[in-house]
Amino acid sequence: MKNSKKLFSLLIALVLVLSLYQPGIAADVFNAGVSFDQSSLVSGELTATIAVAASASDDVLLSVNFYRSDGSLETFNAQRVTPTLTSGYYISQASLSLTIPDDIAFGDYIKAIVISAETLQPATYLSDNTLYCTMGLDPDVTYDGLSERYYTLDSPDGSIALTGSEGYDLTVSDEGSILRLKDMGEGEYAFENGEKSTDRLTQGEESVCMDEYISGSATQRWLLDEYDGGYSIQSVSNLTYLAIVDDVVVLSDEPYAFALTLRGDTPFSLATALDGFALLTEAQQTRYVEIFTSVGASVFPNATKQTTFLARSEEELTALYSQRDSLTSEEQRSKLLEIMSTPLYYSSSSTLTCDVKDIPTLPDTDVTITQADPVSTTHYIWDLGTVSCYLIKVTYTTDTTSQTVSVYTTDPDYGNVQNSIEALGNFPYAYRQYIKTIYVYESDGNSYNCGGEELFVRIAWVCTVSDITRGFAHELGHSLDMMANGNLNNSSTHWCQGSKWQSCVADDIVTISGYGNSNYYEGIAEFSRLYMASYNDRDRMLGMEQLFPNQLASFNRLLTKVGGPVLYGST
Repeated sequence: MKNSKKLFSLLIALVLVLSLYQPGIAADVFNAGVSFDQSSLVSGELTATIAVAASASDDVLLSVNFYRSDGSLETFNAQRVTPTLTSGYYISQASLSLTIPDDIAFGDYIKAIVISAETLQPATYLSDNTLYCTMGLDPDVTYDGLSERYYTLDSPDGSIALTGSEGYDLTVSDEGSILRLKDMGEGEYAFENGEKSTDRLTQGEESVCMDEYISGSATQRWLLDEYDGGYSIQSVSNLTYLAIVDDVVVLSDEPYAFALTLRGDTPFSLATALDGFALLTEAQQTRYVEIFTSVGASVFPNATKQTTFLARSEEELTALYSQRDSLTSEEQRSKLLEIMSTPLYYSSSSTLTCDVKDIPTLPDTDVTITQADPVSTTHYIWDLGTVSCYLIKVTYTTDTTSQTVSVYTTDPDYGNVQNSIEALGNFPYAYRQYIKTIYVYESDGNSYNCGGEELFVRIAWVCTVSDITRGFAHELGHSLDMMANGNLNNSSTHWCQGSKWQSCVADDIVTISGYGNSNYYEGIAEFSRLYMASYNDRDRMLGMEQLFPNQLASFNRLLTKVGGPVLYGST
C-alpha cells in the first residue's frame, strides 16, 4: 500500500510538471475533452468533468490544476481512473472539484490535464482545456461603453444575488452576483450570469430568475433609464420594473433606482488597453467594438454547439492580454486582427461550413407543386456521364409566378427525389427563379452543388426536406450570385467577383465559416445560408446587421436586383 501511494504521488508530481508544457496527444488517446461548470474562472468551488477515449486499457490520471498568472501552481486535484470498455473503446471519466481562492486575479487560470499512468505520456485536448479568470480593472482601458463589462446591481437595501438554496431565483444579499451587461440592440439590454454566460436575467410571471438564454425572448431583455441617481430596469416583456421591496426581489409597477457598479472588465474591454489596439486604424477599432458588443457574437454557436464566437474570441483575448509584455505592439495588432477575422463557425482541426439548424418559413412561399409522371430517358449527368434515367417535370405555381423545373434521377422512388422537389418550394420565387434542372441520385460524393441554373443532390442516404432546404439555402446563393447580372458564363459578371462585394467582405473583417473563406463564391453562398436561417429571429437578424453590415447591404441589393423579397436589414 505504501509503495502504491508513493507511485501515485510521483505520477501526480509528473502531471503538474508536464502541465506547464503544451504536449501533443498521447498515441493511445484519440479523443479527449473537458467541460467546466462556469464560463470564466471565479472564486469558489469549480468542477471540471474530464472524459478520455483511448485505444489502450491503461489507467489514466485526470488532473485539474489552478495556476497564478505567472505560471506558478497554487493547488490541484487529481484522480487515477481505470477505464471502462465501451463499444470497443476504453473510456475514462471523472468530475474533479477545486476551491478557487477569494484573491483570484485577472490572468489566473485552471488547466485540465490527462496523463497515462503507465507510459507517463501527457495529452492535451482537441477541445479547450484552459479556463481563465477574466475579471479585472485596467486604468488604461479605452472602451467606455456600458455593455460587455461586469457589474453588480446595488441598492441601499443590498444587492441582487443568486443563492443555491433558492435555486435560480434572485434574492438580496450583501454581495451581489457578478452580471455581464450585454447590448441586445434597439436600446435593449440583457444581464448575463457572470459565471455562466448562457444564463440570462429572466422576467417570469411573478418573480425574476436566471434562466437559459432563449434567442429573441422579450422576457430576457430590459430597458435601462437614468432614475434618481441610478438606473431603473424595466422589462421589455410587460414593462414592469425590477425592484427590491422588504428585502425581496419583485416586479413592480413603480421604478426603482439601481446602481450599476463596475466590478470588472471583460477580455474584450481589457484588450483596448493594449498598445497593439492603438495601432489599429480607426475603422478597425470601430469594427472591434461593433463585432464584440454585437448580439451576433454570442448567438451563433460553433459546430459543437458548446461555445460561441464571443466566448472563443475572449479566450484568445485573455491569452493575448496575459502575454502582452512578451509581444511587440505590432504582434499584438496582428493577433487582434486575427481574432476579429476568425469565422463564426470555426474549428482548428477542420474547415467548417455554416452549420444552421433549420431554414424558417420564408415570405412568398405559398406555392402549389404539381409534377408529371416519371419518363424514362437518356441524359448526360455531370459525374455519371450519359446514363439511362428518368425525367420528372415539376411546376411551382404561386398567385403571380409559374416555374417549371426538370428533375433527372436514376431512381424516381429514391426518397431524396420528392424531398428535393418539396425543398425547392420552400424558397421565394425570386430566389429559385433561375433553376431549370435538378439532378437527384445516390452518390458517395455526398454534396449539394449548383451551376447557376442546375442543382445537384448527390447524397448516399435519404435526407429530410429540412436537410435539403438547408443545403439549397447555400446553393441558391450560388445561383443568385452567378445569374443576377445575366451572364452565367462570364465569371467577371458574377456578384461575388465584383470589387464592391469583395470590399464589403474586407471591411466587415469577421467572416462566417472556414469553408466560406476558401473563395468568394463559397463566401457569398455561406452568407446566403446564414441570412435565410436567421430570418424571423430578432437576435440573429440584429446580429447579422451588426456583424456583417456591409455584406448584408450588398446581399440585399442583390436580392432587390432579382426581385426580392429583402428579409431584413438595409440596402
